[in-house]
Amino acid sequence: MTFSLVVEQYVRLQVVTEGNEEVRQLLDGPVGIGAHTVPWDGRDKSDGLVRSGMRFRMLIETGSQGTFFSEWYR
Repeated sequence: MTFSLVVEQYVRLQVVTEGNEEVRQLLDGPVGIGAHTVPWDGRDKSDGLVRSGMRFRMLIETGSQGTFFSEWYR
């Protein structure tokens, strides 16, 4: 997942199902200005591999810029 910030701010980055159930949290804390890439290894919060063919959304919550989603299939 790649995203860019114009100001330093707190960011929570999660992989969630279509029903907004958390699969894995990837980032939760302050992030500086600029472009950032956060990898996801296809594992859930129990460290098990998620099955292929499922649809996921990356949930990005920032303090001032709102909440954003990016959707894809695994």
